[in-house]
Amino acid sequence: MTLRFSIFIYATSAAVGTLAVGVMTGSTIQEGPHDHTDSQYECGRRQNVTSISKRIINGTEASIKRWPWMVGIYDSCDNLVCGGSLINKEYVVTAAHCFRNQDAETFYVRLGTERRFNFSCCNETHQYSNEQNKKANEKNENSDLYEKDISSYEASETQGVCVEIESICIPIQETCGFFMKDIAVVRLKMSVNFTEDIQPICLPENCADFPANVTAYVAGWGYSYDSFNEYEEYEYYDESEDETCEEEDEEAMDGSYGNLSSAISEIPELPKCIIPNFGLPETLRQRKVDVLDQGQCTAQMNRTVPDHIVCVNGGSCHGDSGGPLMYEENGRWFLAGVVSDGPEDCIHPPKPTRFVKVSHFVNSLISPAIKSGSGSSRKSMCATEEARKKCVEDFYKSHNQTIGNSSQ
Repeated sequence: MTLRFSIFIYATSAAVGTLAVGVMTGSTIQEGPHDHTDSQYECGRRQNVTSISKRIINGTEASIKRWPWMVGIYDSCDNLVCGGSLINKEYVVTAAHCFRNQDAETFYVRLGTERRFNFSCCNETHQYSNEQNKKANEKNENSDLYEKDISSYEASETQGVCVEIESICIPIQETCGFFMKDIAVVRLKMSVNFTEDIQPICLPENCADFPANVTAYVAGWGYSYDSFNEYEEYEYYDESEDETCEEEDEEAMDGSYGNLSSAISEIPELPKCIIPNFGLPETLRQRKVDVLDQGQCTAQMNRTVPDHIVCVNGGSCHGDSGGPLMYEENGRWFLAGVVSDGPEDCIHPPKPTRFVKVSHFVNSLISPAIKSGSGSSRKSMCATEEARKKCVEDFYKSHNQTIGNSSQ
């Protein structure tokens, strides 16, 4: 099935030629012209927050105004497969494994909303129309709950912005195993305008270490374990003739949530092309986390950890892949890491969650990728599409083998 996505009012084609395309750092936009609105929305600025949960999974609900750079990455079935971070008007940083062996055009991003699902975000060929919802509702045993959920989405205060993904750039890899360089620079097909709900996060200085004596935070739409007992209350619609949608949904449930297929194996089989809501929060969640030094990380992982990895105790779960590890310094927020993978048990994790250290890739990948755009110079820094897909497959295989060995 060929899917097309509509670009909403916040992303206007007229602005493409005049908007900034440079890297947002703590002080300036390094490259590209910028209009008068950029001074209003400097990178890493957001509203003050009085408290954020120290407790793990589930944390506290978060308004998008608290983390306006948060991006949801969705597949063609409207399944949220990963989080990401907006770094300027055209680019998002996320995890390489989020896209598996799929083409960039099969994904899109949603910005400017804390909601997980939004039925009116995309155009009629992609959204769940009222007619489809009614048909699904007739087949759903929990019809009252279903209608309530659908109406709550339709009444959402913010509909968000949908933008197609144009390209995915991941590093040329030396190894595609357990510690692959699991980071991707995603170019959007259109620039977005900054608003109170859509703003970029700052990038750290190249190769900078995580600052001492600062508090780290994570945010995402991943699994919320206190909701797992509600797994039978799910929504679905009839998509029996849509094989492409079925296949993509199986892949999303099979491993795009950061902890791969074994984490999903105990969940009962659901109808194809589902909109899963069991264990998945409707809104963005946030929490504080503890960052480990390299020695602590190596000891807890029981293996040598490369320099491009930073470890965190707890905080992330299945579905949080690609999301940010953040810290505040001098009134601005910086992107320290990208969720790569974590332990199977999110409630009582025996090992830390692995993040890819963003500072390790500022000069070698992120800045060059943005400067080159879609030009031929990308070949010197970005893996080919074939290599990208193969590397991610090897990463998944390596992870599953590690899980198998640890359980024996």
